[in-house]
Amino acid sequence: SDYSAPYEYNFDTTPYKGQSLTIRAVLVNNKDQRISDQKTLSVASTSVGVTNPPVTAPTAPTAPTAPVENKSPSNSNRGTLKYDFSFENNIFKSNCNGEGSNCIPCSGNCPQLTSEVSREGRFAMKSYVSCLTSEVSFRTEMTIQGSRYEKGFELGKDYFIGWSVYVPSNWKHTGLKEMVAQIHSNTSVPFEVSMGSGEWRVESRGPNRATMVEYFGSAYEDRGNWVDFVLHYKPSYNSTGGKFELFKNGMSIIKHTAANAWNDRDAQGTYYPHYWKMGMYNGQWREGRNECGTRTDITAITIYHDALRIAEGENRYYDVLPGN
Repeated sequence: SDYSAPYEYNFDTTPYKGQSLTIRAVLVNNKDQRISDQKTLSVASTSVGVTNPPVTAPTAPTAPTAPVENKSPSNSNRGTLKYDFSFENNIFKSNCNGEGSNCIPCSGNCPQLTSEVSREGRFAMKSYVSCLTSEVSFRTEMTIQGSRYEKGFELGKDYFIGWSVYVPSNWKHTGLKEMVAQIHSNTSVPFEVSMGSGEWRVESRGPNRATMVEYFGSAYEDRGNWVDFVLHYKPSYNSTGGKFELFKNGMSIIKHTAANAWNDRDAQGTYYPHYWKMGMYNGQWREGRNECGTRTDITAITIYHDALRIAEGENRYYDVLPGN
């Protein structure tokens, strides 16, 4: 009921004299978008005159203004987008040559449109893969139409990518990779978000394959919910030029400055831009290194995605934010 910042709450610290308290504040708007922050406070040992500062919930750090309350997620309030996938009237095919712009190329098995759940509109993208029965035992993903030069991320440019992932209420981890989103190069994966350990995990690699790995909370806590991600990505194979910042449900969780792209070249020596893929990838289930059901008894995975948007330029956070 408090609509004016700063948001304050007073409480009696007498029972905690001489102790440290960690207080977490969560700000929720009328679209159930959440921003949170926490602070650790030291309570003085005196019994009177103790006043602790209020905890103030921050706004998303890369965006200059509050979210625009759009009536439609793709209306004119959004800036020009490089890509906008609402999954309302798309088709998935292994080859989209000769098809319209609503055709989305598959990588491995094709995802499906579904009305079982959705973050925006009526439909979402459903990715199912079984290491026992799927035609491709380890991958059900979408990519983007066009050559890698057309759809790729150019070196030194800023990009914002927004997408939502729905974790089914009965999901259990396999103990393997379970990659739900990735930036793909000509040869491998410089950036990925995965959940196969039971925790959310982000991994980034530079040209010497040096790897940065961070974990950011239990994926089990998100079962039965949509998880909104925004990635700010500036690719570079130089140690000082690359950066990324990952937001989860409106909160900046990981910020990293380092080489985050590979210096891939084609036969003519032209740089091979990296590009976006998402769905479900569990590489250890592929033929030749099959670990189907070896670490847990899970042999099939279902995951849902929605509201994929990609924008080029600085300060594009709210242009790609799911649900905005």
